[in-house]
Amino acid sequence: MKKKLTLYLDATVVENARRYARQNGKHLSGLIEDYLQALTADNPPSVESTSKTSRLYGILAPLGQDTDTRPQLEEILTQKYLP
Repeated sequence: MKKKLTLYLDATVVENARRYARQNGKHLSGLIEDYLQALTADNPPSVESTSKTSRLYGILAPLGQDTDTRPQLEEILTQKYLP
């Protein structure tokens, strides 16, 4: 059973949310419902399974691995600016 809910939000937020929903093939109501379901679930989604963070997952080197990229950057800049 569906129930009506009235929200008062900033107009810019609403327009951006509508645009996002349209781009993802959803209605704004469905987008809000999905978010509230995920937020209130017994097992909320982990960081790895959320849409925005899933694209970023794994881009950082694991702890303990060499993460100093200065030598690679230095080489790239040297090749670019000192032929």
